[in-house]
Amino acid sequence: MNKKVAGMALCVTMCAVLFAGCGKKKTVEKTEKVDYDKAVTLGDYKTISLKTADIDKELQSQIDQLLEQNKTYETVKKGVVADGDTVNIYYVGKVDGKEFDGGSLTKDTNPSGYDLTIGSNTFIDGFEKALIGKKIGGTYDVDVTFPSDYSLNTDLAGKPAVFTVTINSKQGKENIPKFDDAFVKEKVSGYDSAEEYKAAMRKDVVQGLAWDKVMDASKINEYPKQFVEDNKTRLESAMNTYLSQNGATLEDYMKSQNLTQESYDAQKEQTAKDAAGEEVVYNAIAQKEKIEVSKDEYQKQIKDVMTSNNIDSEDTLNKNFKSYYGFDAKTIVMKDMLRQKVEEYLAGNVVES
Repeated sequence: MNKKVAGMALCVTMCAVLFAGCGKKKTVEKTEKVDYDKAVTLGDYKTISLKTADIDKELQSQIDQLLEQNKTYETVKKGVVADGDTVNIYYVGKVDGKEFDGGSLTKDTNPSGYDLTIGSNTFIDGFEKALIGKKIGGTYDVDVTFPSDYSLNTDLAGKPAVFTVTINSKQGKENIPKFDDAFVKEKVSGYDSAEEYKAAMRKDVVQGLAWDKVMDASKINEYPKQFVEDNKTRLESAMNTYLSQNGATLEDYMKSQNLTQESYDAQKEQTAKDAAGEEVVYNAIAQKEKIEVSKDEYQKQIKDVMTSNNIDSEDTLNKNFKSYYGFDAKTIVMKDMLRQKVEEYLAGNVVES
């Protein structure tokens, strides 16, 4: 029913969710010898000056984002729907008097209902506008016509449909939680107090700002071809899995993001190149400072990943990683861990002023 495919940012950072069974993807196995002294001119990373005010500002911004993500709304069960309201609905869609696959969301199938913001253009044209002025608590028939180029289900393209919509409620006043011990205990695993979690967040902020400063001060002279190609593979594999999971095509995604094939390819190329540049920097620092990931550190991390994702064998883990990233778990995890160790090293060189 949704007109748009939800957007997925092109990224190459390690994902917490592993997808399986989406077909074979291209895998690059060769290694390229990189001369890091030539590939990058590193900025000063031995002494990294950061302003305490900048650290605290970024920390507060992240706390505010966390609270915003966990805000709640008063539930309003009277009145009428206005443009801009977020309403909770159930709906049953029919074409020629018969329900069709994917066209219904009911109390039986999804008790929590669907939250729809009126004016978001999430649903097909005419659906949201038809709810404006309708009473909350009422049930209404909404007449719409699927677009002629509706690609999510070509059998519905251009056909008239009727959606029987029940408006359960709408969102009222928002309630932003307080950043206190109770909030942290409920929402954040592994921490017992706001002070403890804030200290951990501040450490991450310092680490991130230190990394950004070193990256900004460094000049990439060469982008190793294999690094760029490997990152393209990761992007393509992740995108293919995402599209498969959502029953969509690349054309659907590009249309939803207002991208042409040319602009999509350029975006992918630039994202892969940027990631390759970051790889060059952290590898160069690791080489100079003899920073390595030990076998024991790797094995512990692999066990943690398997546990957190309910995976009982390394073979299954590798299958999932290859499906999603185009590479096995060791390739991805080792890179991730090395970068983390380099960032921790840089954070230790920070001088606050």
